[in-house]
Amino acid sequence: MAKEKLIEMRKFRKYTQQYVAEKLGMEVSGYTKRENGQVKISQEHWEKLAEIFDVPQSAIYEDDVSQTFIFKDNASSNYWFANNISHEAFIETLLKYVRKIEEENTELRQQIMKK
Repeated sequence: MAKEKLIEMRKFRKYTQQYVAEKLGMEVSGYTKRENGQVKISQEHWEKLAEIFDVPQSAIYEDDVSQTFIFKDNASSNYWFANNISHEAFIETLLKYVRKIEEENTELRQQIMKK
């Protein structure tokens, strides 16, 4: 998951990713991957980032909790993968999927009743 607090702080300070990367002693691509949540940020880097932004670490820290949900659509044998989403977003996705199936079932019932 993207580190929203970190991104917001960088933008608030008007720092570029290049500037922060240089302060951390890494390539901008490496920093970008960390900011976007593609690579885990080490405790040492969190501490350094707090120094760079001159804030307590708690002001920018977001953990790297990552969950992957896998469920099978038995109707079409498709597997759905939902990576790095909140429980709320996952539930909303499931609810949309259930509504879609309910609509399809209603349409099928109507077609059967016409025959």
